[in-house]
Amino acid sequence: IYNYVYDIGYRNTGNDTTENLCVDALRYGTGSCYHHAALLNYLYNRCGYETITVTGTDYLTGGDHGWCLSKTSEGWRHVDAQMIITYDGVFDNSNQYFVTDAHISQFFGWNRNGVPAAV
Repeated sequence: IYNYVYDIGYRNTGNDTTENLCVDALRYGTGSCYHHAALLNYLYNRCGYETITVTGTDYLTGGDHGWCLSKTSEGWRHVDAQMIITYDGVFDNSNQYFVTDAHISQFFGWNRNGVPAAV
């Protein structure tokens, strides 16, 4: 599921309803971080995994960003199926797959109230 959603190309668009985001991502094969997060959340939930969407701030760009939290056997973990631009300007997602708060907080900030901790 992760690789399928990750392979969807990037297209900068605004936030929308979950249904529209998922349909657009599948129809056009491209989408913003919100498309990636909505589709990942939907597919994981349909497969029986408890997953929620998180929105926050990308420290590199200062813009908004969306990703997911998924409940694993080790506890809650962040999952980001969007290609991330690292501080050296390279696209990379190797550090965005089932990671803890401490790890992902190097790249993103979010309101932690009402969101499970990924420790």
